[in-house]
Amino acid sequence: MKLIIVLAFVLGICSGSPHSRIICGQNAKKNSAPYMASVQLLDKVEGVEKLFHFCGGAIVNDRWILTAAHCLRGKDHLLDKLFIAVGLTNLGEGGTVYPVEKGIMHEEYEHYDIVNDIALIKVKSPIEFNEKVTTVKLGEDYVGGDVQLRLTGWGVTTNEGIGSPSQKLQVMTAKSLTYEDCKNAIYKKTFESQICAQAKKGTGSCKGDSGGPLVQGNNTLVGLVSWGMQPCGSGYYPDVYTRITSFLDWINTTMSEN
Repeated sequence: MKLIIVLAFVLGICSGSPHSRIICGQNAKKNSAPYMASVQLLDKVEGVEKLFHFCGGAIVNDRWILTAAHCLRGKDHLLDKLFIAVGLTNLGEGGTVYPVEKGIMHEEYEHYDIVNDIALIKVKSPIEFNEKVTTVKLGEDYVGGDVQLRLTGWGVTTNEGIGSPSQKLQVMTAKSLTYEDCKNAIYKKTFESQICAQAKKGTGSCKGDSGGPLVQGNNTLVGLVSWGMQPCGSGYYPDVYTRITSFLDWINTTMSEN
């Protein structure tokens, strides 16, 4: 079966509420984020099977991908249509696609508060590693304020969070906030299991970046894109990410038991 990768979105929590999700980012250099994964849904368009990118992810090992729980919400019946694409800089150009065996959302994920927004996806066959595909290192040190971080993703590049995603992988930098500064910056409830990161005005994550990796240094994963305030990249509010250090036990236990 030949699969065609098409750029589109199939989920989000936009429209005036916190958006799911890079606005005004830069094109990522080839193979600069080899741990990056695209979570995709197989569907038919005019009788042709096509893959639609809808969320990002991070490669943990040869069978497991980390992403946001809200990316899998309501998709229990679609597991046979979910795929993971790796080794991509541009969507639809090269890379390898792996069918999904199972998806596991955090059992205490709450959609209203968008807390515990983390999930693991297991692929059916081992991912093959090379210069384009490697694992990410799970961060073990708590990230406080004023730390330089980097985000990559194929999300929408308009502030309104509508339209087509970026065909080219985008990259942006942001600085972390302390938990207290985060609470003061956003009127919506935040939790200590989250990281807030503020980019320069006009730059930020957006719809389709959800579940994507927020890294420190070259490949240390500290967060996953969870939510942010509309419009994307306004510069008035930081974006909110799931804090990896808060879920290390859950990640390791879930992988070992499944």
